[in-house]
Amino acid sequence: MACGPGGTLFTEAETYPGAIALARHQRTHLVGVSMDGEGVVPEALDRALSARRPGPAALYVTPTMQNPTTATMGRARREAIVAVCRDHDIAIIEDDVYTLAADRKLPQLAMLAPERTFYANSMSKTLNPALRIGGLVAPEPMYAHIEAALQATAIMVPPLSCAVMEQWLIDGTAEVVSRSIQDESDRRLALARSMLGAMMREPGHQGYHVWLPMPRLEAQGLEHAASALGVLVTPPSSTAADTEAPDGGVRLCLGAPSIADLSTALSAIARLRLEVRTADSRLIL
Repeated sequence: MACGPGGTLFTEAETYPGAIALARHQRTHLVGVSMDGEGVVPEALDRALSARRPGPAALYVTPTMQNPTTATMGRARREAIVAVCRDHDIAIIEDDVYTLAADRKLPQLAMLAPERTFYANSMSKTLNPALRIGGLVAPEPMYAHIEAALQATAIMVPPLSCAVMEQWLIDGTAEVVSRSIQDESDRRLALARSMLGAMMREPGHQGYHVWLPMPRLEAQGLEHAASALGVLVTPPSSTAADTEAPDGGVRLCLGAPSIADLSTALSAIARLRLEVRTADSRLIL
């Protein structure tokens, strides 16, 4: 709805694989924007938008616990991104699915720019991945278009999931489960820190994934070496908006394995990271 076929979708240089796949499926031009520890760099976004080709455009962004890099925008960064989008009059698509708990100091972009922001959230991370229920807040002038698109693609929300969600909200289960998920996130992140150390970027928020920044060729080498040991990681190529960019990394998903399996896998990743880095250094020499 925001940019459509033939339009341009701007994203973080490393972004959610589903956004990349959807853009390619819809034949939407995809442009990755440089990032730092807080996500999209406002100056880089301004330059990219100034050089964009004619036609509709939108920014797809995950301000909190960004997938895959775990970057979280501070208040000032959020305001700067909104200002750039206003200056260039483009829509914002805000993916807030990884926010496990609200933070008053970090308002959603939709609260800062409700006139241009499509805000998406879901129960899948905060309560249960089997609850396939998402929520969308859109600018009011787009309501009719959004409803038509949803009717054409999704038809309706699964009634059983709605019944479960309603009961959980009424009887307090949702609050208990959400708190448990946050506690388990802290536990697993602590385990990852203890085994990966400086190899991983410190996450900007609670969550269930971590990011190991490294050159793209090293990331690909790590993925292949881990796969040979039966440890599956997010393919580095799947998160890159620009597959030719030299920098990248590896996203590790911490949520699915048991703690025992996770410990074994993280130990293997730590060892392989050193081996891949050493091998790459030898090639350079």
